[in-house]
Amino acid sequence: MGDRDTQIVRTTTWSVGPGCHGGCGVLAHIKGGKLVKIEGDRGHPWNQGHLCARVLAMTQYVEHSDRLTKPQASFVPGTLFLLSTHNHQALSFSIFVDL
Repeated sequence: MGDRDTQIVRTTTWSVGPGCHGGCGVLAHIKGGKLVKIEGDRGHPWNQGHLCARVLAMTQYVEHSDRLTKPQASFVPGTLFLLSTHNHQALSFSIFVDL
């Protein structure tokens, strides 16, 4: 991607799911503040440019419209909150600092 508007960031990442050791070197291509491409960093000593399918799919799930970007909870009378996948409201990360 030779696009002038694309910034290439050298960083490390991990993939979701079991079996990920984390720390693979990647080159993240960022355009307009969004991840548009990810590739292995050949100069990284851990993975030497090789990436698993989960990391390669990162561009699909990092910007997915259903992705949760804030903690979610359902409030139940008599309790602080109950983590839930339904009937929830978004919370600020700062609420957990005060717990």
